Amino acid sequence: LLATIRNPEERLARLVDFGTRWLRMAIDDARAGAMLEKARAVAPEDPAVLEALQRLYERTHRVADVIETRRALARVQKSPRARAEAYADLASYCLLELKREELALELFDLALDSDPSVLDPLAVVARLLADRQEWSELEVAYRKMLERAPRIADAEVRAEVTWELCRRLGTLFRDHLEDP
Repeated sequence: LLATIRNPEERLARLVDFGTRWLRMAIDDARAGAMLEKARAVAPEDPAVLEALQRLYERTHRVADVIETRRALARVQKSPRARAEAYADLASYCLLELKREELALELFDLALDSDPSVLDPLAVVARLLADRQEWSELEVAYRKMLERAPRIADAEVRAEVTWELCRRLGTLFRDHLEDP
């Protein structure tokens, strides 16, 4: 059937449909994977394909592929807020489920870079670095956030975030970096 379909959009829809059916109804992970990988070759950034692949990889415990697919899903989000939330969710998964702190820190940074008004990732980064007593890394995180602060649309929030970051940097310099 696939060989007879010439229209790329229709072919993609069929590949996703077939892959999803193999995944849900027949529970044949190998065939589902084959169909979905073909679909990804046709449309590497299609959210439906990526979501189906994510479900397959989670079910088959292919952690590296889950991470890569969720990263791709975050990248294709249209709004900066949705992209930031997707990166933050993936970072939390890496931190809490996989215990991969360095990867989580990288993903939280991507979340903050996507939308600096989403501040929860900064709180997690600050807590994690403070727990590890990596004061110079915490300074870098605060300084990067200060550079991102002008991108916060709400002027009142931007001013409050900037003030709080400067206060925390001052405290960090005074208490931990011994630089009054």
